[in-house]
Amino acid sequence: MKRLNPIGLSANRSGGIKLSQRYWWLLTEGACAIVFGILAIAWPRLTFFLFLTIFGIYALVDGLVHIGHGLTGRGRARARPVQAGQTASTSTWSRWLLFVEGGVGLIAGLLCIVLPRTPNRALLFIIAAWLIIKGIGFLLQAPTRGWLTGITGVLAIAASLYLFIDPTSAFRNILLVVGIYALIMGVTLMIRGWKASVAQRKPRTARAPAL
Repeated sequence: MKRLNPIGLSANRSGGIKLSQRYWWLLTEGACAIVFGILAIAWPRLTFFLFLTIFGIYALVDGLVHIGHGLTGRGRARARPVQAGQTASTSTWSRWLLFVEGGVGLIAGLLCIVLPRTPNRALLFIIAAWLIIKGIGFLLQAPTRGWLTGITGVLAIAASLYLFIDPTSAFRNILLVVGIYALIMGVTLMIRGWKASVAQRKPRTARAPAL
């Protein structure tokens, strides 16, 4: 007798399942964000030079992850099974957004590492620009990723505006703002990675009823 596929695995084999098999990308990115956030918050004697170095390394890793997703076609549009009305242009647009985020991350990371003695305000503006791009990216994911992703995007934009408006505020306040956002973003990414790992295991355990 013909067997039904209750989860539509064959229809989505080229879509959501691919990204769920790479959930460790999300877990790695989330872990890096959490480590950076903890260092920024719990290390009050952190110098500006060391902060820029740590941030630069994190931004480089984040940028490479996003560019890797874009190159391999594991964009946000493929993070879930294809929904009705979704077109190929949606996936292409999503991949370009990944390239933009990744490119900004690479540029910000390289500048913070290579030019650590540039006037502090200029480097803070670079970090603020990175934050606002990340925030826009998270907000665009909110309709499919849920309210937690949307809140993370709002916080990123708020943090970037804080750096743009008051770049001369106490260095400790800047560490707290960037560190808190990094922690929240890391937790969000870890949750997404965990959900993706669950999605990976479901097809293996699901059994189609025989008719």
